[in-house]
Amino acid sequence: PIAELHLKNWNEVNKQMAVETNRTDIDDVGGAPKKSDKRGTDTYQWYHLLRARMTLREYWPLRVKIFAERWEAWKTDQGFVDFTDMVEFGATLPSAPGNPKVIILDEAQDTSKLEWHMLNRWAETAGALILAGDPYQELYAWRGSDASIFLDPSVPEDHRRLLHQSFRVPKKVRDASLAWLRRALPGYQEIDYRPREGDEGSVHLSRGMWKHDPKPVIQKVMERLEETEDQTIMISATCGYMLGPTIALLKKNGIPFSNPWRRKRGDWNPLWMFDRRDRSDDARMSTVEKIQLFIGVICDNRTIVYEDFSKVVALLKTSGVLRHGVKTYFKQMAREEPMQKVPLDILQGAFEEEPGKYLKYLNQYDVDREIKFLEWLSKNSMKGKQKGVDYVLQIGKKFGLDAQDAA
Repeated sequence: PIAELHLKNWNEVNKQMAVETNRTDIDDVGGAPKKSDKRGTDTYQWYHLLRARMTLREYWPLRVKIFAERWEAWKTDQGFVDFTDMVEFGATLPSAPGNPKVIILDEAQDTSKLEWHMLNRWAETAGALILAGDPYQELYAWRGSDASIFLDPSVPEDHRRLLHQSFRVPKKVRDASLAWLRRALPGYQEIDYRPREGDEGSVHLSRGMWKHDPKPVIQKVMERLEETEDQTIMISATCGYMLGPTIALLKKNGIPFSNPWRRKRGDWNPLWMFDRRDRSDDARMSTVEKIQLFIGVICDNRTIVYEDFSKVVALLKTSGVLRHGVKTYFKQMAREEPMQKVPLDILQGAFEEEPGKYLKYLNQYDVDREIKFLEWLSKNSMKGKQKGVDYVLQIGKKFGLDAQDAA
């Protein structure tokens, strides 16, 4: 069993070294382990980092040594292995699984020292080891990766092959990128390649700064979106955390957005409705998901189960909105009959008069009524939930509520 899949168990028996169970992917993290509210998370990350770099344990910080002792004892007791264990074990094998004649390593510039150690051992029995990568796209030097092998003069020329045709990068983007590399990287060795054919693309320097003033970026995006219907614009950053201020501004201005290639990042997909089967047991339902469920029940005649509706009513103030004891009742039913559908009369009886009138006219659906319901919900939401409601409300007023589905 994989240790990383059982972090809840670790946290129960090691509360002083608890590790977050919903960390972002390592490729969204830049530079070094992120600070965390959980006391053990930072140490956990350093533990794996030092192992990936093959740093001798005698040089590890004391707190990492203490964590390692407990973590490794816990793994042994439970019969678990972690990801780094698997790489270390792989390095003890005389050959790669399946005894391949050729090993091809893609994105080789991001390989850690420990992974190189494993691959070099496997290469001794394989017929060939082929490395594919780009030394100027190295992202993980901080965790021990080393792209210098691509520039190693001891590797004979007949063992090298450069790909001279790009099928992705337009000419103007290529030219700007190469100009930046020549200035920014000491010892940069020119790699000649042709851009993709057709549209040359364009490069514009924005006055916006990711941290202090992303507003010009948003303005440019909105200008481009107005030029063509059914168009989307991608906003990318070197590291995931750099998108934070831009995301906050998008929400503040009621602009729908998503990242369909990384649905599990809730902060990048605030309007996405996750399938129940895709949720982990401890995953929280976002405020926007609760709103969408609420809209479906009140304005679109959808059914809802007790487990979900107990989370939905948690959005609301109690006084003047819900009848006495409603939140307690739905919590109890969520425990006893989580997947049972909530009858319409129970829904109607949960509310005071104002939202109840929406339930009486479910078949007379129109967008204006849905907007009015969102306005009511904004006024009657718990403190701390109102921003999420206002975000959906702004989207509805500016772009229409169908824009949520597009995101």
